[in-house]
Amino acid sequence: MNNRWSIRAKITAMLAIPIVMLVAIWLFAVSFTLETALDLRNAKLVSDKVTEPAEAMVEQLQIERQLTTVYVAGGRRNAGAVQEQRAKIDLEVKEFRELASDKDFQDVASAETKQAIATSTNALDALPQLRQLADNGGQADAVRQAYSGIITGSYGIGESVTNHQDSEVTEEATGVFVLGLSRDLYSQEDALITQAAASNQFTASVHTELVALIGQKRLILPYGVTLLPTQTQARYRMVAAGEAMQKLTQLENQLLAPPPGTAEAAGINLQAWRGAFDPVNEDLKRFRGEVQAHNVQAARDASDAIFLRLGVAGVWGCSR
Repeated sequence: MNNRWSIRAKITAMLAIPIVMLVAIWLFAVSFTLETALDLRNAKLVSDKVTEPAEAMVEQLQIERQLTTVYVAGGRRNAGAVQEQRAKIDLEVKEFRELASDKDFQDVASAETKQAIATSTNALDALPQLRQLADNGGQADAVRQAYSGIITGSYGIGESVTNHQDSEVTEEATGVFVLGLSRDLYSQEDALITQAAASNQFTASVHTELVALIGQKRLILPYGVTLLPTQTQARYRMVAAGEAMQKLTQLENQLLAPPPGTAEAAGINLQAWRGAFDPVNEDLKRFRGEVQAHNVQAARDASDAIFLRLGVAGVWGCSR
């Protein structure tokens, strides 16, 4: 009898080893897959708490950059609009800081995103000194470029949230990030043109900067679009083929050619510029918002699919 139990125990032990190994492998696979699912599931929280508030803050900073550039270049008249915009951005910055410090967000944020937020908030700390420079004798070029530096400090936030453990979601998220960069290049171009109009100076340095900005955005915007789903790319082609974009491109081409001089000599007509630029800016803002919302939903759907597979795997594992 003892010998029979001894043999049975040996057989049980022999069977237990592969079973334990199989369970261990299954648990490892589940833990890895669960991490992916949770990462995708948290995409909406990250978007709500940081990505979209950061984008809204940057947009208000872009407006302040443009208004302040005109204010300085035009002899510091009509300060009311600048002061009003400063009050708006102060509220945006306050909300951004509060949302970024939210415990729920901090619990799921990656180290890269936390570092990007720190970089952004450090850059924002320079805003009061920049405003003093604008009010007290700073040159338009220096003021405008300093605003661009603060805005650039927030770029890392969007970039830090593009890396998901799902290739399709990651690629589209990268496209959203590139769209944001492209919109800021448009905004920089707008500030440069309105500066030239306000000062009636179209200097060699302004012309060189304008050429660089137009070249960059014409390069990276189409690239960003290639990272988007096919149906979304078709939506962008409609924007690109629209009357507003065509009109803006024509104005840009005119400004690329003339030698430096006065804004008037270069053919800068601020009313015509606003009529072309503003609709394009709104179209791109709306388009980016749609793509961002789609990307967050795609992450959610991918997460749901993983959780479903985990549930099926769990039921199967229990039944073995």
